[in-house]
Amino acid sequence: MIVTDHQLDYIETNLTFHGIKDDKLREDLIDHICTSIEHAGISDFDTAYEQAVHNLGGYGAMQLLQHDISEKRLMGSILKRKKAFYMLSSFNLMLLCWGFLSKIFAWPLANIFTATALGLLLFVTIPFAFYERYKSREQKIILRNR
Repeated sequence: MIVTDHQLDYIETNLTFHGIKDDKLREDLIDHICTSIEHAGISDFDTAYEQAVHNLGGYGAMQLLQHDISEKRLMGSILKRKKAFYMLSSFNLMLLCWGFLSKIFAWPLANIFTATALGLLLFVTIPFAFYERYKSREQKIILRNR
């Protein structure tokens, strides 16, 4: 059986209705369902569709898959922000130490290094720390409510 465009739209609408919001996951599921329908050897679309959904574990399994993907993305964004924060903080600390060391030994550009490090600390690192704390707290609430 070949899946028509109308049937393809029906499958996509049905998956969206059952909570599959991620476009990539929905496209993969549509591909699997269509392949299963085409290889099922059943001429009735509704029966083949129900069998294909059942073979994938049902709508509940698909929703759990959607939930796992969303949670992985959330954790990935947390880790990326933490990594960026630690890199920025480390760079800022090294620049500040270099500025103070330059000041102690009276090396050239000591004032520029120190002023740049303090400006970076005041206008970038500290606001980013507050933003990180806010987003972290917000995402922990989201993870707790799942």
